[in-house]
Amino acid sequence: MAKSLKSEKTGNNYHHGELRATLLKEATKMVKDLGIQSLSMRALGESIGVSRTALYHHFKNKNDLLSAIAESGFTTWQDIVSSIISDDKATQKQILHRYIKGYIEFSTDNAFIYELMFGSALWKEQASSESLKSTAYKSFQFHLSLIERWQKQGLLNSDVDTLRLAQVTWGTLHGICKLIIDGIYADNKNIDHLVDTIIASQTH
Repeated sequence: MAKSLKSEKTGNNYHHGELRATLLKEATKMVKDLGIQSLSMRALGESIGVSRTALYHHFKNKNDLLSAIAESGFTTWQDIVSSIISDDKATQKQILHRYIKGYIEFSTDNAFIYELMFGSALWKEQASSESLKSTAYKSFQFHLSLIERWQKQGLLNSDVDTLRLAQVTWGTLHGICKLIIDGIYADNKNIDHLVDTIIASQTH
């Protein structure tokens, strides 16, 4: 029989997996609408009508919850990348272009999650969960593998160290995304030209 948790306040029943998903969805909405500071374990529990006991069964504290939101961002991005690179009708050059453009669009369309994925709220304070650290590491390793592939195919400069090139390309993308998110560079009309320039800067 599926395990269920019951709210002490409302009598609502949630299956074990359903409650975690519901908590994560509501917490994500709260952060998106009102910012990180608006989120608290008590406010979240009251929002969906579950007891603190049920809440802490899934997330030990606020940082654990924020880490889960950030981790969901990495998972979403990975799904996007998988879709981009699985297009067997596209050339590798087209895939590279879509990958870079997709990263910029993902970050700017989901700025509040992107800030959690790479911002100081979790990383600078050493507050990220082990699960988030593992997911973030795997995401970069996948980026590294793509850079290596494109070097071998002659799309990117093969004369430089793969790890360093992966760090530089990601750092470049991250910097551009932050400029757009923070409103410093707000012209999205030239994204395609910007992507072409990024690629050109990393070729021979």
